[in-house]
Amino acid sequence: MSDTKEWYDRQSIATKRGDHGETDIRYGVRVSKAHIKVEACGSVDEMNSYLGLARAHIDDPMIKNILLRFQEESLKVGADIAMPVDFPNRVDKVTSDMIDFVEKELLEREKNPEIMKDWAFPGRSKAEAFMDVARTSCRRAERNVVVLMEEGLIANKLVIKYLNRLSDLLWIIAREIQIKEKYKT
Repeated sequence: MSDTKEWYDRQSIATKRGDHGETDIRYGVRVSKAHIKVEACGSVDEMNSYLGLARAHIDDPMIKNILLRFQEESLKVGADIAMPVDFPNRVDKVTSDMIDFVEKELLEREKNPEIMKDWAFPGRSKAEAFMDVARTSCRRAERNVVVLMEEGLIANKLVIKYLNRLSDLLWIIAREIQIKEKYKT
């Protein structure tokens, strides 16, 4: 019986396969839980969680929708990170269209002259603070992907570009939240 079928038949998240410090990444490849691919995927997962936390504390429906989009796209980022480089018939999940969307949002938001007048200082509001944590976890994921690139362990070079642009946009959104909060008081 396959491990996957056994897991579904048991209906438990506790597979016990990781009890010795290894885990599965895509397509049954097992690696140490300390492997840089696991670290990078964990950073993206953490970013996704913080995006959700920020989204839960933001009132602006447009920002909420954008953050939800980024949460969905983070699953694609994780899939590309976990993908074995030499996998036959590999299909990259992170696309230039995703990057184009982030860049368009950046350019649109940078038109606000208030954005660049100050720094996003964490903690001025809950929503802004959560955005800053999402941004810094995105930067950590970006650094982990650089290590993967340097070691030849990631095939889709668009992942680093996407994370770099996304962290910039998350900073801009944090600034937008600060500006809106400032004028509410």
